[in-house]
Amino acid sequence: MDNLNIYDAIIVLGNSTRGEEIGGIMKNRLEKALEIYDRNQKTKIILSGGKEEKGISEAQKMRRYLEKWGLTEEIFILEEQSRNTFENLKNSKEIIIKHQFKNIALITSDYHLKRASMIAKSLDINISAISAPTPKNKKISAPMKEFFKKIFDYLRIKIQ
Repeated sequence: MDNLNIYDAIIVLGNSTRGEEIGGIMKNRLEKALEIYDRNQKTKIILSGGKEEKGISEAQKMRRYLEKWGLTEEIFILEEQSRNTFENLKNSKEIIIKHQFKNIALITSDYHLKRASMIAKSLDINISAISAPTPKNKKISAPMKEFFKKIFDYLRIKIQ
C-alpha cells in the first residue's frame, strides 16, 4: 500500500448494510478513504454501491458519512446502480473513462481486495489496491462468504 501516491480518483466499494446507518466494514473503508484523501485533496471520490430493497443507496450512505467529516458534494461521484463487486467496478470504469482518470486507488476490505483486484484486472482497470481492515466481529464470517464469491466471480470472468 502506497498512501503517498497522488490519485485522480479514489473508488470506495460499498458493503451491504441494513437501514441508513453504515456498518463496520463500510466504515473502515471510508476511514481509509479519508486517510488517502487527506494526502490527495484534489482527487475525486467515486462511491460505488446501489440500493438495497428499500432505503437509500450504499453510495448515498457513504456520501453522508464523509460529509460529516467536512468533505463537500463536488468531491463525490456516486455510482448507485451496482448490486455486486463486478457491477461496482464495471460501472466505475464508465466513470473513469468519462472523466479520463489515470491514477486510481481502489479501497475495499483486506479480505475482499484480491477478488476486487482480479475483477478490475479482467475489466482492464489499472488500479492501486488499498485495503481497509476487517472489523473484529467480521474476521470469520466475511472471509468465509468471500471464498465462495471469489469462485463465482472467477468463473464469471472466464466465461466472458
